[in-house]
Amino acid sequence: MTKLTGAEWKRFYKDPEFWPEQAGLYHDDVLIHLNGEPSSRMTEDPDSILDTNVLEIECGEVYNRCGSWINSLDDYFEAWRTKTTKKVFSVECDVADADAVNAAIIAAGGRIL
Repeated sequence: MTKLTGAEWKRFYKDPEFWPEQAGLYHDDVLIHLNGEPSSRMTEDPDSILDTNVLEIECGEVYNRCGSWINSLDDYFEAWRTKTTKKVFSVECDVADADAVNAAIIAAGGRIL
């Protein structure tokens, strides 16, 4: 299973290079876990997913408009991930260290979502 954040899912799902309208690409047989629980919300309404949610792609297939298989959803996402120039991840720290962690992320050129 591929693990990703809600922010990554939304960027992937809305990327016209990977989901071009004219190509008519679609996915089927999808099972994605949202914070550990099976859910269909990611494909029905990607915007309902919080950027900090944890998702796992268990299975799914990508097809073109003619129904020809393109790739597994897992591998298709990983292909997108290798082409993207942004890395999104969740961070956990002590409440007392939150300001320092935020400052370090910003100082390194990151952005807090």
